[in-house]
Amino acid sequence: MKVGHFGGWETLASPALVRPFPPGHTLTCFRAKGGPRTRQLALEWREADGSRWIATVDLTPEWKDYTLLPDRFKAWPVPEAGEKHGTFHPDKAVKLLCGSRDVAHGARWGPARVLVR
Repeated sequence: MKVGHFGGWETLASPALVRPFPPGHTLTCFRAKGGPRTRQLALEWREADGSRWIATVDLTPEWKDYTLLPDRFKAWPVPEAGEKHGTFHPDKAVKLLCGSRDVAHGARWGPARVLVR
């Protein structure tokens, strides 16, 4: 993902997915590296019921392998105090989105680059 100028929330979304995790598999595995202004990547899984689960990883300028367990993904929006939030269920996943966490929190503006395999 290369964006000439971030001006808000920038993400890439997969098309609708049918069982992206084979039976018994729960890990989200990928390789990624960031550019000079892009130091974090946010991954979001969406489940069939519309629930959203986001994990953030720190990026390096070099390619790095990442393996995320389901508990790395946190509910979004963040539940209110005392509100039950459940856990991410890979067997119910229907879409994957990725974008820059820096942009999500307004910390970085301007050119950015993230490479994911």
